[in-house]
Amino acid sequence: MMFSKCRFIFTILGVLTYAVDIGTDVWVSFVYFMEGDYYWFVLTLLCVFSATLTVQIFSYSWFKDDQDQGEEHGISRHGVVVLHLLQMGIFTRYGLVLRKGLRAIQPRHHNRDQDRGIVHEVFAHATDVSMLRLFETFLESAPQLILQTYIILKNGKGVSIQYATVLTSLLSIAWATVDYQRCLRRSLHHKKEMAAGLPSTVYLLYKLLTVTSRLLSITLLTLLNYYYAFALAAVWLLGTVWAFVQKTDFCTSKHLEVLYRFVIGLILIFTYFNIKDQNTKTSVIIYYVFQVLQTSVILVLVFFLNPSPAYVLPISITIGSTLSLGVIFLILYYKFLHPQNYGAREADEIDGLDRPKTPRIHKFIHQ
Repeated sequence: MMFSKCRFIFTILGVLTYAVDIGTDVWVSFVYFMEGDYYWFVLTLLCVFSATLTVQIFSYSWFKDDQDQGEEHGISRHGVVVLHLLQMGIFTRYGLVLRKGLRAIQPRHHNRDQDRGIVHEVFAHATDVSMLRLFETFLESAPQLILQTYIILKNGKGVSIQYATVLTSLLSIAWATVDYQRCLRRSLHHKKEMAAGLPSTVYLLYKLLTVTSRLLSITLLTLLNYYYAFALAAVWLLGTVWAFVQKTDFCTSKHLEVLYRFVIGLILIFTYFNIKDQNTKTSVIIYYVFQVLQTSVILVLVFFLNPSPAYVLPISITIGSTLSLGVIFLILYYKFLHPQNYGAREADEIDGLDRPKTPRIHKFIHQ
């Protein structure tokens, strides 16, 4: 396992996608404010700040846990607090990955164990970032995409920045889901790493198409009557209850664990993740059967209510086709391309190095 120059470049791209995603959202909210659309201004910023606040809470908690275990990141406790109050948690973590990653790809002048230790630390920090990006994606990018698509269709037109916001949100979702999956499998020693190329592409298409179908169906439901969207609260509650039933133990704080379970419930509105590292076959089948049924009910409602806007038919066709294709790619991925797990193994030379570890990924959501 090595941290290559290619991985370093992709980390830089990850910073840029995050910054552009947040930047376009803030920009479009400013446009709404200047045009007097204060309702859309508030909702757009609410999506941004509720997500960033949640991400900062988890990021700070992880920094604190690491420092309590004796792991230092070159930042004082007070500095960590200030950076997270300034909403710079993810940028701080990206900075750690880039700083340590630069050391990992430079010519070696020390012993082999130290080299491996640096690489291990880089991947540990990269995994933390990928988990936070996954939170941000489904707390901010996904709701933002629904909101901006709703506004465009409701008004019958859109401006460039609105389309840019939709595009960057979609790219952020694609980036975060694939990056998280690869970081997950790279960080767990009993799992094979996802190969680049065809496996990553098929996995991306599976996630992107099923999530797109889900987002569009929610948008269409909201366009029919925004009161219908409150039905999502039941789905959120169901996912949250499932997290409580599974007795997740991701956080060191009981109060933070409750927040984590509510966040998991929100993520499960949009896509499937296994919240325990268990066999996924039964649960993934139940989840997508449930999603197909929900989508079918929405499309039937659209058919019988027969709304007049011209966009309803193409959106309905897009919802059905993306969900169908997404399920096909899901089956292809798990049938032919999903990396088979290794058996449990003892700590090897890398695992046994006397250095701080970041075991959060072992208790985080799996796939």
